[in-house]
Amino acid sequence: MSKQQMSLFEDSFFNTNQLLTRREVIEEILESVSEELWSGDDELVLEVAKLVGLDIAGHSDGHGLFWKKVSSPT
Repeated sequence: MSKQQMSLFEDSFFNTNQLLTRREVIEEILESVSEELWSGDDELVLEVAKLVGLDIAGHSDGHGLFWKKVSSPT
């Protein structure tokens, strides 16, 4: 790629993309996931809980209640 092509690419790239910090990306992910979970059903919440490692024992079919397994004290 020539210097002129590279310059055009960089100008286009930086004008059409936003630079975010790690914190900002995580905040955007959390906001997006939160919106999806609140608008979804209990099955979606259950799937995401499993995906992030929560041990959900069951839920109350549409009533918004979930039972999380607790570790026994040793």
